[in-house]
Amino acid sequence: MNLTPIARSDQGVQYTCKAYQKDLRDAGLIASMSRKGMPYDNAVMESFFASLKQELTHHEQFKDRDEARTRVFDYIEVFDKPRAIAQRAGQPLTRRLRRAGGV
Repeated sequence: MNLTPIARSDQGVQYTCKAYQKDLRDAGLIASMSRKGMPYDNAVMESFFASLKQELTHHEQFKDRDEARTRVFDYIEVFDKPRAIAQRAGQPLTRRLRRAGGV
């Protein structure tokens, strides 16, 4: 499976200009923008990044990029993904963990 990274943004002038779009293509990224007049398109990602900053990066000093990359990956896979799955199932993660004997 060939996965191409996506650069998600709104339609601000800095993201729609030709130079930025060329830089994305040169870096092998696909541009993905919210629809005009639809602020909710990006709400899920903005919520995720707000949580990531609050729960991980605001109080951390990473020694290098590799450590930051590893810690963010761990945050997503170990902490945030199970929480998102539990929310989609309609029950808080703490309740599911309690039933499984984890909390």
